[in-house]
Amino acid sequence: MAAVGQVLNDSKQQTFGVVPTANQDAHGHHYYQVDAYQKTANGGRGHYLNSYFVYLDGSITTKQAN
Repeated sequence: MAAVGQVLNDSKQQTFGVVPTANQDAHGHHYYQVDAYQKTANGGRGHYLNSYFVYLDGSITTKQAN
């Protein structure tokens, strides 16, 4: 999750939620999904913005390899 925050320049207007299980794409590579949400005025989670796929090699993408 910290890696996604760094890529997005530690956005103060978004909050992140990590899907707690590792997934595997069609090529056999493992990744974690991190969802971005708009941050509400009280610091809570607002509406869904995007999903990021964080691979074990450190790459981050907005599309999972099929």
